[in-house]
Amino acid sequence: LVSMLESRMEYYLPFKEEFSSSGYLCNFDIGSNEKEICDNLGGAKCEFTYYDYLSVNGQSFENDPIPQTIILSDKWVSAYTPAMKSGKWLDKNTDNKICSAVVTPDNPLNLKTGDSFTLTNQDEKTTQAVVIGVMENKQYSVGTSFFSQTDLTNRNNFFDMYYTYNSEVELSQNQWGIYLTENEYKNSSLYNGTMSVKGMGFVLTDTMSLKAYNEINEKLLTQYSPLYTVPLEDLKVNSFAYIKEQMYVLLPIAICIFILTMITTISVISISINSQLKTYAIFYICGAKWRDCSLISFVYSLIICVISAILSTAALLIVMCKSQTVIKFGIYETGSMFIIALIFLGLSAIIPIAVTHNNQPKDILKKE
Repeated sequence: LVSMLESRMEYYLPFKEEFSSSGYLCNFDIGSNEKEICDNLGGAKCEFTYYDYLSVNGQSFENDPIPQTIILSDKWVSAYTPAMKSGKWLDKNTDNKICSAVVTPDNPLNLKTGDSFTLTNQDEKTTQAVVIGVMENKQYSVGTSFFSQTDLTNRNNFFDMYYTYNSEVELSQNQWGIYLTENEYKNSSLYNGTMSVKGMGFVLTDTMSLKAYNEINEKLLTQYSPLYTVPLEDLKVNSFAYIKEQMYVLLPIAICIFILTMITTISVISISINSQLKTYAIFYICGAKWRDCSLISFVYSLIICVISAILSTAALLIVMCKSQTVIKFGIYETGSMFIIALIFLGLSAIIPIAVTHNNQPKDILKKE
């Protein structure tokens, strides 16, 4: 449940600063020059998805399925990491002469992790690249509106930053993709001093007046005609409305399960203590104190916690490896389990004292 609650925030958090800013989220459909857009929009801060039209290993631009080459900035490389079929996701810290690339699954050229290939632009400039990873199918990617929103409608919230590559849908249209980092692309022979903007991008106007804000909106609509232009204020409102809706559904379930867990814990410990009362009475007669009996109960419960943690972890790891799930072992999940274990162990130490406090050993031993 903690993982489910956290997953509702997972796609908002990478762009929380942008969504809390003034400006617009746009989908640039026609490739535009990055420097031209930034200069034309005055003092606005721009965060874009970049694109280049590149063939692989000498493909024909006219007849072969040319990939969508998506170039991601450091911010967007680290914003979201999709599940990988093999290899690893891009690293924003890499600065190699040979470009590191992640490719979409089931690609027409059957590129696999470790394969080297040549990228060529329309000016016949080339660079070498190596596949460091292959994405798992049906995974979100940031800003790449070349692909379909196969499981998302246009919600006017943070989900509009994410697109899903589904090979069953995309390959029927000869669509596939290659992801590169901005740093490595700029260090390659393909870079000509600027980059082409295409896909989702932020235009941020925090330090600008209302007049300038409206002028930028006018320029976006008339000069660049994005397929999608929504004020960030609206996106933030809609995003929080979605998150609250999900929380209203999940929080009552989480609270009820927590209460049931506590009731069950108290019941199980009480039954266990009652079944062990005669044993504790004998210990008491032999010189032990009631608090020593409480310590025995605590150690017994600690052993249960350790064994159950091992079994549960093994079961969850199998589930996580064998199926796509939001369950994960993060800070919040580990913290919540640790707190519940402490409550369980605390009750294991307190309840025996409460049960035995008003009982004399001889009275306990006389009972049938």
